[in-house]
Amino acid sequence: MKIEFNPLSATIRVLNRVDLEFFYYCVCNEQNDQMLKSVNWDNQIKPYLDENGVEVAFVTDSEKIPPCDCKNRIKLSFYTGEDKTSSFFRHLRNSFVHFRISHHQKYYMLNDEHNGKITMSGKIEVRILKDIVLKILKIKDITTDTISAFTETQN
Repeated sequence: MKIEFNPLSATIRVLNRVDLEFFYYCVCNEQNDQMLKSVNWDNQIKPYLDENGVEVAFVTDSEKIPPCDCKNRIKLSFYTGEDKTSSFFRHLRNSFVHFRISHHQKYYMLNDEHNGKITMSGKIEVRILKDIVLKILKIKDITTDTISAFTETQN
């Protein structure tokens, strides 16, 4: 049996070093629910999303989320009483630590599951996702070398 290996196809969907550093330092390291609760998603984040044609839909935990392949669309569940920013970070963190984020050209494909049920699905431009995360962190004056590095080199 001959196994064919195409180096190009292997690198298209794999997170690169910059992606890994971004998700580790800016999402996983900074996931602090108390800090995130004070960010007002609708007033501080949604205007940026609207300007960039991004739709982030928060649905109740009981609603079914179908797999999503639409550009700049994310659908995610959140629990009653949970704020949107904390929910967004929780799903990003889970996607990263459970290997459910892939890099397709200029987009991230995001997926999160809980007990076999899809709890987040979406496709978003790399630049826009990084901008959203950095914007949230800057609102709370969180300063790390990683944030400075990513502010300069968005790809």
